[in-house]
Amino acid sequence: MRIVFITQEVDRDGDILGFVHRWLELFGTHPSVEHVHAVCLREGRHDLPDSVSVHPVSGDGRAGKAEKFLRMQSTLFRLKRRHDIDVIFAHMCEIYVTLSFPYAVGDTVLAYWKTHAGLSRHIRFAHDRADVLFTASEESFDLDSAKKTPVGHGIDTTMFTPNGTETDGRDRILSIGRMTESKHHERLVEATGRLVEAGRNVQLDLVGGPRTAEERRYYRTLQRQVSAAGLDDTVVFHESVPHHEVPEHYRRASILVNVSDTGSLDKVVLEAMATETPVLTSNEAFEPVLSGLDFDLVFPAGDRDALVDRLGTFLDADTDALGRAPGESRRRPQRHSTDRHDGRTPRTGPGRQELSRRPSGQRTYERMRSSGRLIGS
Repeated sequence: MRIVFITQEVDRDGDILGFVHRWLELFGTHPSVEHVHAVCLREGRHDLPDSVSVHPVSGDGRAGKAEKFLRMQSTLFRLKRRHDIDVIFAHMCEIYVTLSFPYAVGDTVLAYWKTHAGLSRHIRFAHDRADVLFTASEESFDLDSAKKTPVGHGIDTTMFTPNGTETDGRDRILSIGRMTESKHHERLVEATGRLVEAGRNVQLDLVGGPRTAEERRYYRTLQRQVSAAGLDDTVVFHESVPHHEVPEHYRRASILVNVSDTGSLDKVVLEAMATETPVLTSNEAFEPVLSGLDFDLVFPAGDRDALVDRLGTFLDADTDALGRAPGESRRRPQRHSTDRHDGRTPRTGPGRQELSRRPSGQRTYERMRSSGRLIGS
């Protein structure tokens, strides 16, 4: 099987999309895959097998939108003409579906990966043109569709492992994610301030940096909030952290707090659980995942008092009751692992729906299904 994989960047050190490097490794080494052509806007450092080729379309990084569009069209046209492409895999960005749709002809299947609870007209447009839509869970794409196939988040649980790292004596609260308003970092800064006022020795680590102008404005707002509250020695901004260094932040943390209200499974919570780091979240999608433990790890979204109370209760609790008991926390996110089934082989394919647009696409679908699931389930 020959795959064109379209993504924003291929960079093993990337702070947001570093995991894509591991996905490409798994695609490229699967016995049913002959070759993967990774088409990306930006090419960084990578160490991929010979069966994976990287095709950057941004040149020296100064290309404008029009030039990127023309280069991507030229790249897709060349790959389609020179190679018998079986699958075009558009990762996250709906524009990739729109741009690649003209090349998904004959036996070529157009697959779209999306994890987003909101449904804009652009996302619906991309969904309608894709043959199959991969997502992490039922909640991760809020549309009842025969094309939707939850396959897990594709977390590398050989990388996100516990190792018994000791903290420095402070209770360390961790939040990981881009500096966007939807992550509600300001709520966590406020909660940290209230814990300090109560006499607790805590540190808040905010891992993740801004990328857009809007995110930079929000980042500056957070910095002003920290300074105004006198928390400059308590709140640490780590900005962009290479993907391979993220597990160490989980291991050093006393607890990972996720105050995002997306309504879908945020993979940082699953990564923390894989490292056996206790978690606290306001995301109701995690209620089934976190149920049955001796401590309520899901609090009402937007309830600042509940956040402070739960954190205070946690800091006084036996950590084993919070999910750091050997094996229990790590077992729960296993269905989102890249190697859940045999620890070695990535599995691939949509799973159950018929390909709706072209009868000829059914043959490729059967080939994908016969080899399992590439991303992990």
